[in-house]
Amino acid sequence: MIIKWAGGKRWLYQKIHNLLPREFNNYIEPFFGGGAFFYSFEAKLSGYAGDLNKNLISCHQKLKDNPKELFEKVSELIASHSDEQYYQIRDEYNASHQPDHFLYLNRTCFNGIYRENRNGDFNVPVGKRHSGSLFNYNLDDFFSLSEKLKNMQLINGDFRSTLSYAGAKDFIYIDPPYLDREIDGKKSSTFRKYNSKEFDEKDLSDLSEILTELSSKGAHILISNYSVPVVKEFFPKTMGWNYIDLDRVSFLSGKSSGRHKTSEICIHNFSL
Repeated sequence: MIIKWAGGKRWLYQKIHNLLPREFNNYIEPFFGGGAFFYSFEAKLSGYAGDLNKNLISCHQKLKDNPKELFEKVSELIASHSDEQYYQIRDEYNASHQPDHFLYLNRTCFNGIYRENRNGDFNVPVGKRHSGSLFNYNLDDFFSLSEKLKNMQLINGDFRSTLSYAGAKDFIYIDPPYLDREIDGKKSSTFRKYNSKEFDEKDLSDLSEILTELSSKGAHILISNYSVPVVKEFFPKTMGWNYIDLDRVSFLSGKSSGRHKTSEICIHNFSL
């Protein structure tokens, strides 16, 4: 996808798309990120997509409203990319938060990671990839993605805001920031610095309460997360939740030693 985002779920859509509900009212995704799961649908969806990161949502909004301008401005920046330009644009972005600056930095930063410090400033260093591999998209790609967004309302807010629009027969996809977990008996920290405020266990508890209530009202819900005990405690089978376990290799780390197989889980309340 044009926006690189840690934990993108295009791979998940490719694995389970045949199992998803065929008929539903609105599509709702409160942790939108780069939108990889949403953009993978062939059908044009209507509904609500939200994220706490206002600059990310502004970029999706610009893509929706004016894909040609966004493409042209980012393409120009990519063409003149250099380390010096990168840090100049990063300083300008932290002052103005322009969508074209957001996307340029997203495509050229180290390992495609978006990270903010406690002041809300983007602070990722420049990446080392060659310019030819930074942006392999054309204007038609931007128009196609823009068209997919036409019937979606984009919301800058936390999951509570976006889920307030959910109702019976809606399809809700949930991919929250993952909590820390253990690997081979050692605690492994999970990247969650997408915003100045990190998602924590209290948020996961609140999320489970909201989703359990929506499930009782007839919403179709799919949740992806690490397959760890704490997650299953919040979404127990006794409350009508079902599990599918999936293994994949995590490529988030910039070092090969940090890349490892992870056990992930799909939690759902509908028949597969």
